[in-house]
Amino acid sequence: MRLEYLRKAPAALKAFWRGYIVPAFHRDWKFLLTLFGVALVIRISFAIMGKPIDTNETLLFNKLAVTKSIGVDDAPLYAHFLRVLYALRGHPDFKFVTIVQGILSASLVFLIYHITGKLWNYRAGLLAAGLCVFYPPFWIYHMMISTSTLALFLVMFMMAVIVSDLPERTAAVLNAAACALGILLLPRFIFFIPGLLIAVKKRRLFAAVLVGMLLPWTVRNCIVARAFVPLYSMQTFGLNALAFTWRPSWHRTGYTYRGFGMILKKAMSKGLDARSTSLKFTNPHLVAYAYLIAASLGIVGMIRRYTPRHRNVVLLVWGYVVLYVLCAIQNITYRILIEPLFLIYIAILLYGEKNVTDPAPAPHPEG
Repeated sequence: MRLEYLRKAPAALKAFWRGYIVPAFHRDWKFLLTLFGVALVIRISFAIMGKPIDTNETLLFNKLAVTKSIGVDDAPLYAHFLRVLYALRGHPDFKFVTIVQGILSASLVFLIYHITGKLWNYRAGLLAAGLCVFYPPFWIYHMMISTSTLALFLVMFMMAVIVSDLPERTAAVLNAAACALGILLLPRFIFFIPGLLIAVKKRRLFAAVLVGMLLPWTVRNCIVARAFVPLYSMQTFGLNALAFTWRPSWHRTGYTYRGFGMILKKAMSKGLDARSTSLKFTNPHLVAYAYLIAASLGIVGMIRRYTPRHRNVVLLVWGYVVLYVLCAIQNITYRILIEPLFLIYIAILLYGEKNVTDPAPAPHPEG
């Protein structure tokens, strides 16, 4: 049975390539390759001529990759990613890491083109791809020795799968795999699960693949800790399970109000200099929350073409935001997971109403 499946695998991959990948990009492949080349040159130039940016995660992940001592509360994927790159180079080399991350960052032009093309049209998709090439923060993320680039790629991959005309089973498996990898990369990816459960049709298959991919690491952590560990501890997920249990109802309401109010107001107060009462426009919180507002406007901008695809992509992102506000202990400052929706909205807004409808592809049989 397995041998028969393996014999059919090359034909299945070829059919998948011809049936889904080629139609997604064939109409603009020359422009996309040009944009990809420009993005690659920019990012590789930054990686070669620039200096890798240290973050709070740099020392931790480098230690985990070198010592191979990943703890119960450590997300393992990025440490293994670094370990593979170190093995290829023969020694720890942050510059080589930024080059590989730069290549991965440049490939985002294909994903955002496909997502925007499905949500609006492929002319707007080209504009979104161009914005992705020249969007300054994307020139920086791959220079950081952190999970940023991989997290951004996985989020946009999940969006691309949601809007694609893939068979329901394939879409469920791909989304589950991307979400599981995301959780092993960044525990807060757990907040994407509700949105994905709404987006996929084969929810049982999605859950089975997700659990199946996370179960080995859960078992490993239980053995290491000699106690039951639900993948990570609650502190690693950033959850506050008591927020809605012991508080009175009016306290829960106030807690929720303050959480959402933080998105719009707390960043502004953090940006105020107590000595001169002048805004510090470089304040990272101010920048992060501004993206939430822009993403909200993006939802409004797409209402006239609102379809299940729009709904599922929006719920994927905003489900994450809402759950983070309601359930997490930390402030939400990880704007990288929100920026794809922001760029897609800007492309749709700038492109206007020209050529709104693209010919819909023929439906594919269920695989």
